[in-house]
Amino acid sequence: MIRVFHYLELERKLLTSGGIGVATQNQRKAMTLAGITAVGKGEAHDVVHLCTVGPKSFAYAKLAKHKGTPLVMSTHTTAEDFKGSFAMSDTAAPSLRKYLKTFYSMADVLIAPTQYTADLIRSYGLTNRIEVVSNGIDMSLFTGLKQRREDYRKKYGLEGTVVYSVGHVFLKKGLETFVNVARTSDVPFVWFGRVYNGAHSAKTDDVLKSAPPNVRFTGWVEDAIACHAAGDVFLFPTHNENQGIVLLEAAACGRAAVVRDIPVFNGWKSCIRADDDQTFAKQVAALVKDASKRSRRGAAMKREVRAHSLESVGKKLAAIYESLV
Repeated sequence: MIRVFHYLELERKLLTSGGIGVATQNQRKAMTLAGITAVGKGEAHDVVHLCTVGPKSFAYAKLAKHKGTPLVMSTHTTAEDFKGSFAMSDTAAPSLRKYLKTFYSMADVLIAPTQYTADLIRSYGLTNRIEVVSNGIDMSLFTGLKQRREDYRKKYGLEGTVVYSVGHVFLKKGLETFVNVARTSDVPFVWFGRVYNGAHSAKTDDVLKSAPPNVRFTGWVEDAIACHAAGDVFLFPTHNENQGIVLLEAAACGRAAVVRDIPVFNGWKSCIRADDDQTFAKQVAALVKDASKRSRRGAAMKREVRAHSLESVGKKLAAIYESLV
């Protein structure tokens, strides 16, 4: 049995918040299903798999190269995805890109969650082997959705058809579009996710302050799946993603989704796409008005997300590890 040192820097913090944490948990579950043992620091291992790009991860990468241990890296972080997040992120992005090229170049295999990310990483000038493996979705977590819907709608005082988004409140996630579309509607628009007061840009503050009365930002939420259960139309106008785990979650809950027409979503057939605020508003309004259309689209999303099962992810990871030992 192959033993993999599966390392997530800042694990205590990241494992319980954001896409990287969910992706790491999904990989570990998938590895178990495939008969691969994930081990911690100091334990004997055959392969090193790094999930983040921080200084400790860099040190483990150098150590693996020194020892001749096969090295795998997940490419959750890109300079492009970093832009539009925290204050000064756009300024720092070019330097991050240079660092990532150096960091990722040490890997024997890079794992990208989508073909889009694989192509993006390749554009950095990297010549490593790159494999596409979805971050996956743990369908076993999507139970009791009716009760979770009732609980969260009661908790946040939600009634009627709710347009919603889930995730960190950043400009890059399409915050401006979300607010602008809400102005064209009289139904509730709810963004479930943390607002980084004091750490985001002045423009983010301006957009938040300008939001109409039907928009609500909940702040941090404990149960992301319950957020999807509570909502009805998933509005995801993000400008850049490496995959977008929240879209997988929305699909697993059977929610109709309106997404920005960007390359990372090219593999999806059941999403509704839009490329400007006017089109977003039109598509959202159509779903709000037509419950039957929401149901059909949501069912198609749920069928499509099955391709991202942990069983499928585990088989692909096992094949990669086995090819290196």
